[in-house]
Amino acid sequence: MKRWWNMVVTATTVLLVTVVVRCTAGYDILAIFPFSGKSHFHMFRTVSDALTERGHHLTVVGHFPKTPQEPQTSQKTQIVTINDDDARSKGRGSYTDYSLLGSMPIYENFTTDEVMGNGYLEEMLLILQDGLDNCESVLSSGKLDQLIQTRAKFDLVLVEIFNTGCFVSIANHFGAPVVGITSTSLYPWFSGMVGDVVMPSYVPVNLLPFTSRMMFAERLINSVILIAMKTYYQFKYEPAAQEIVNKYLGKLNGGTVSESLNNVNAIIMNTHFMFGDSRPLPPGIIEVGGCTYKKPMPLPPELERYVAEAQRGVIYFSMGSIVKGSSIPTTQFLAMLRVFGRLDGYRVLWKWEDNPPPPEIRPENVMFVPWMPQFDILSIRRTRNGYRHYIETVIETRWKKLYIGSNTLLDIEST
Repeated sequence: MKRWWNMVVTATTVLLVTVVVRCTAGYDILAIFPFSGKSHFHMFRTVSDALTERGHHLTVVGHFPKTPQEPQTSQKTQIVTINDDDARSKGRGSYTDYSLLGSMPIYENFTTDEVMGNGYLEEMLLILQDGLDNCESVLSSGKLDQLIQTRAKFDLVLVEIFNTGCFVSIANHFGAPVVGITSTSLYPWFSGMVGDVVMPSYVPVNLLPFTSRMMFAERLINSVILIAMKTYYQFKYEPAAQEIVNKYLGKLNGGTVSESLNNVNAIIMNTHFMFGDSRPLPPGIIEVGGCTYKKPMPLPPELERYVAEAQRGVIYFSMGSIVKGSSIPTTQFLAMLRVFGRLDGYRVLWKWEDNPPPPEIRPENVMFVPWMPQFDILSIRRTRNGYRHYIETVIETRWKKLYIGSNTLLDIEST
């Protein structure tokens, strides 16, 4: 009896020690973010840094690796190599970059002509084709081969859910639970994942200009588009993605693209019910809209002086990271300059990537800058207008400003 009791105590002690050590050591998490748009990656970086700060070990596959000069979000967050024993032995999290940089062009600096004027259906097809191009470019580059061949073990895999199931198949290859993450709401071809039930009678497709209060014709269009895009994806784009995976990687352990999408356990979604129409969501979809909010920092001295001289307020104008503000057609550009020039007492900050316009056409109250700390600018009280992402602008201005803006291709924060 005493011997049996000693065995029970020993086994319990070993189990408790194992659990404590595992909890303090953190989890090994693989994060796969294949889309090369920086505005999307901004949210993924925020989530990855937060996991690192909580003691987990992130291997981040993406196009935007950190640099030694880049400010870190926490002293716990580091740029390390895979299996960094020093970070693990000290019980802190680690951030490992597995760079895809160079495998495909960065999705930025498009002109307004390239992203405007497409119909809604054409825009959806462009997004799906971009997904296949993304899959082909990354896999053909061979940059993922080493990661797959190492047979590394992970406790969890985060993977972007956007315009292709190609990389979800790769995520399932590692045999760990898979959680999807998206910087937008779910697109129509992925509706229904993790138990999501989409009712097209009052839940609009995220690329259509509808709200939950649709007329009969709008409900009919919404339903047809939803069914058509799901069907088109299933019979055209999903098999095409499977062919690309088979071509470069052969048969993966996680099964086919279709099977992998069904194996996703949950989805982290950059939306929030405060910013759109209410809709039912299953427990498997976790809304984190607003997670990119941070404490505002002081402006650079030159911008601070410029803003301080504004008598009535500041207007911030930006086309985001994907579209070049300097690509606005000349006629519209000159018209906007005339309007801004008539706003007495206001200062205008315009995100402008190229050389600034000549002084003879540039109003004195308009400053052209290639890059600005958007969040810090929108957080100051003098900022009146912002032209940018809907959700980010509402969060960043903390409901103190008037938002004027429009979404552009692949730069959508719809709910």
